[in-house]
Amino acid sequence: ENTVSAIAVAELLYGAGRRDENLLLIKWGPGVGSAILTDGRLYEGRHGKAAELGHFIVERGGPLCRCGRRGCLETKVSWQALCRTAPFLPERFGEAYRRAKAQGTAGTFDDAIDLFARTIVNSATILAPNRVILFGPMFRDALIRQKLTQACCAYDAQFDARCILYSTLAKKEETVGPAAVFARSILYTKQLSRRFLRRAPCRWFCRGPLKGPEGSSRLKQLYAASGGIAFFDINICIEIFLSLKGR
Repeated sequence: ENTVSAIAVAELLYGAGRRDENLLLIKWGPGVGSAILTDGRLYEGRHGKAAELGHFIVERGGPLCRCGRRGCLETKVSWQALCRTAPFLPERFGEAYRRAKAQGTAGTFDDAIDLFARTIVNSATILAPNRVILFGPMFRDALIRQKLTQACCAYDAQFDARCILYSTLAKKEETVGPAAVFARSILYTKQLSRRFLRRAPCRWFCRGPLKGPEGSSRLKQLYAASGGIAFFDINICIEIFLSLKGR
């Protein structure tokens, strides 16, 4: 599945989606990705196409985007675009911003954050999510998240730190998405109720390897003993997923 959509599934099962049914998820770095959760479901548009906040047009006749259109948000705020000002790694954006600020050259970064904030506020005004959830390497530094939230709040006071949150799953980005899709594929076949999906995670009911015949038996034991709830503890689910993948 699309990486951002997979992480959206993780938010639904393990993160903010357990509390709020309508979310706008935004990933920053290297490009801009997004996903929409509405009424507790991942919104997939025409032909299953994911939401594309990064291709929101922000400049008429602007730079050519990789999507073939001109003036997309990504042409202004992506890692590649910002590296033209000062090279940095996506996860080191906060450090690059501080250096540029100290040198009095952070104008391009500030403009990008402001443009990003304006696009988020405009999109959220239409979608009316309960929360906006941020993740991705360029959001890892708290300073960048603070600057973005302040810029959003300057356009609309309701988009403050209570509305715009950093994903609690951000540190598990590499595995949480695939693991969540794996869990969903198992749990949805059981036709579990919505109330069941919201129950608290259980403890680990069985120990030992999960590969091979013995592992298969243990997996069945885990599922049976926990009533399926084990798959709602993200750490358990990731371990199961990686074990079955042979890693």
